[in-house]
Amino acid sequence: MPAPRSPAALSSPARPRLHLLLEPLVTRAAGSTADRTIPARYHPFVVVGSPDRTARWFADLIAARTDPAGNSAVEFWDGAALGQAIGTALAGDELFKLRARVVATSLLLVADVERIGSAERQRAFAWLLDEAAAAGSVFCVSLAVPPAASALDAMLASRLAGGLVIPLPEPVAVRQAAEPPGSSVRQPTLRRIIRLTARHHGLQPEEMIGPSRRRSVAAARSVGMYLARVLTTKSLQAIGDAFGGRDHTTVMHSLRLATERFGDNPWLAADLASLIAAIRT
Repeated sequence: MPAPRSPAALSSPARPRLHLLLEPLVTRAAGSTADRTIPARYHPFVVVGSPDRTARWFADLIAARTDPAGNSAVEFWDGAALGQAIGTALAGDELFKLRARVVATSLLLVADVERIGSAERQRAFAWLLDEAAAAGSVFCVSLAVPPAASALDAMLASRLAGGLVIPLPEPVAVRQAAEPPGSSVRQPTLRRIIRLTARHHGLQPEEMIGPSRRRSVAAARSVGMYLARVLTTKSLQAIGDAFGGRDHTTVMHSLRLATERFGDNPWLAADLASLIAAIRT
């Protein structure tokens, strides 16, 4: 079996920060061999998302468990390479050797499980998952689609579906939601954006345009300004005027804050996408 890849081999300039919701849980689950207390119902962890996004998620997880000397406390396997290793082990009747390696490692990451290969290899992998769970090792795997919707062998699909499935929605990029130049789609009014953004956050429109600096109000206001910029062609000053006569520099600051939040947190980005859909309806 190939050696685990380094975090640099998986990383990209757009790597998210290490505060995604489940990373601390996975890391804690794969603690020291003497203190493996993860509940059986959380095995395996199944990360569902595009290959690029799950690779970056894995890269951060590897980085979180790598010491300053560069020694990683995890093993990372590509699905295709693992499938080849399983095939070789099956051909030589040496799957027990692969099992020994699995149970000796606290955290094992397998990217693109769909690429493991034949149904026989997939069933062998399902057996390895069970052996890992019994020994206290933790598997975290990635799929492009949820296990129940995949084309995996039924035995492996059901085993993965029985774990903790973690969806990774794609983040919404700045101006990604804007209509293309020359589009005939009618732009929402700033009044509509303010009203629906306020309702989405459990606020009144008056709070959005008022002087309140309460954290919840300020956060909602920054979202509203972001959407005003993304969904309309209004100037920064026009947006500031609509939000209670604020200066264009205040709008620019809100745009930066909102962009950082949505780029770092896919759950917030998914919530933003639902709000955009409501505004455009």
